[in-house]
Amino acid sequence: MKSGVINLETYVQSFKESQILDAYKRINRINDIKESEGNDLEVLANELIKLSSLNKKKLFGFQLDISVGTGFQEQFDVLRVSNEAILNIELKSNMVPLKEIQDQLDRHNYLLGCLPGNKKVILYTFISSEKKVYVFKDEELRESTLEELFNSIPDDYYEENPLLNLKSEDFIISPYSDIDRYLNARYFLNDEQKKIVKEVTSKPSGEHVMIKGGAGTGKSLVLFDLANRLTEKGKSVLLVFCSTLKSTNKINSKVNFSFTDILNIDFTKLNLQNYDYILLDESQRLWETKYELLLETKSTLIFAVDKAQTLQPGEEQTNIEGKLDNLIINKNKYNLKEKVRTDISLSTFIHKLFNKSRTGLQPINFPKVNAIYFDRKSEAEEFVKNLIVIEEYVSIEVPQYKTRSTGSIKNQKIFPFSTDGFNVIGREFDNVLIPIDDRVQYVSNELKFNHGENYYPYLALNGLFQAITRVKNNLLFLVIGNVEIYKEIQKLITWENDKNYLHIAYRLERLRKISNVEMDDIARSCQCSRETYESIEKTGIFPNNSILKKLSKFYNIKSDFLLGEPTQLSYTDFDILYQLKIKEKSKMQIQSINDKLLELIKNINVD
Repeated sequence: MKSGVINLETYVQSFKESQILDAYKRINRINDIKESEGNDLEVLANELIKLSSLNKKKLFGFQLDISVGTGFQEQFDVLRVSNEAILNIELKSNMVPLKEIQDQLDRHNYLLGCLPGNKKVILYTFISSEKKVYVFKDEELRESTLEELFNSIPDDYYEENPLLNLKSEDFIISPYSDIDRYLNARYFLNDEQKKIVKEVTSKPSGEHVMIKGGAGTGKSLVLFDLANRLTEKGKSVLLVFCSTLKSTNKINSKVNFSFTDILNIDFTKLNLQNYDYILLDESQRLWETKYELLLETKSTLIFAVDKAQTLQPGEEQTNIEGKLDNLIINKNKYNLKEKVRTDISLSTFIHKLFNKSRTGLQPINFPKVNAIYFDRKSEAEEFVKNLIVIEEYVSIEVPQYKTRSTGSIKNQKIFPFSTDGFNVIGREFDNVLIPIDDRVQYVSNELKFNHGENYYPYLALNGLFQAITRVKNNLLFLVIGNVEIYKEIQKLITWENDKNYLHIAYRLERLRKISNVEMDDIARSCQCSRETYESIEKTGIFPNNSILKKLSKFYNIKSDFLLGEPTQLSYTDFDILYQLKIKEKSKMQIQSINDKLLELIKNINVD
């Protein structure tokens, strides 16, 4: 029995003395488990122990507080993996709405069902205050018993955590990148998405709809689901992807509705009146003339839009999202806020890459990101060709363009075989290569792309952003002859390793003591448990950026002051106190700080 894999009898034994419990949790790497969940599990463990007199095997092999951070952000309270099944038990201290229980177990059923091996998924929720058990089976929730739960635990178990090897491509499916996987797999809609689909399919015909949402919120998946459901209701449906797409014909041949991309459709010749519904994905890229033609139809129009993903200044000026805001009534406007594809690591990397001064972020590991360097393009080209063949990378660059008057190429790509943001919008790739040369630089800590042209019809940084956000597994920067940028990317990649968390922990402790505040007050302000904040102060590691921002607000200081470099974090109490003084404070607070500063000065030993 290795550490991190729990036997329920030993878990219960550890609760007999607080120091033993603390040591037990540290040995088994579960010291971050919430106190309430730990107590809930003790109640459940005692009940299962009572039922185990004839079979002690069922008390072995439990893993606690397992998180998934690739693609989805999801946490599993209790997991137990066997040869043919995986058991998940969620813990609640008190009764919550049954729909909340069902939705959580439904998500877990989907994620665990994506694991290789086609294991049976067994799902329960335990309410400790009432000792009630609920089981989720055949997509339905019903009340169960402790005996049923115990009997469902397999005798055998694995000590490995299968979620560690879960990759985003195991459960994130893009209809545009792989229509076959989309059609053959059970995809998951969150509550936000389900609500949109339910309401839109119930609306009277002729009511236009706008669905706003940033990258990763699942707009495309919602549109495909809507198209399927409307077709099943006997409606004629056309789904238009408002950019170029190589797989258009393949998708159209496989789905049960009409599908095309914007370049393969002539709105002046197509009889749009033949369609009850026309759905438009990435509609922020519509030309104004095509937008006006669409409005002349009698079809119900459903627009999915994200103004942040425009690639040309003309698209910004046309401002389709703004036009839709003025056109569509409020009850037909939907805003997808919850990200389906959530990758905190990649998101943090992108924020820091584009703006080195970005605050409110903490050091984090970037397992997807790598960077290599070549002096010259000629030396790199053969390597890139081999990389594309051997490891199936897709090379994406900022778009080039051909002038109408002379046909000359401007802002030429580093490699002619690279694609660009126009061809990858709405799609994801396992491995993405980003070639960078001396056109990329930092100006006042912000990343800039110098295309070197008096006239350039595209938004260069938007194109670079599109390229980076297309990755699922591996993101590789190939820097050519730009030492400064390579070093900056290196600093970002090694950001977490370069931090000394003990210094951060010491800074947090000194701030609390100098400010004369209690841990409970800080925890309340940060909206976390005392146990969570105590762990932050011991380790110097924040579980999420939200707590970091709230703590900065609590002290009225910048987050950089909490996460500074080791030399900065070694400031004396006087320096820390002075930092607090220079921020905006009330007269009473300033007087209190001045008194403490004077006291520190008086206590300085002079030889």
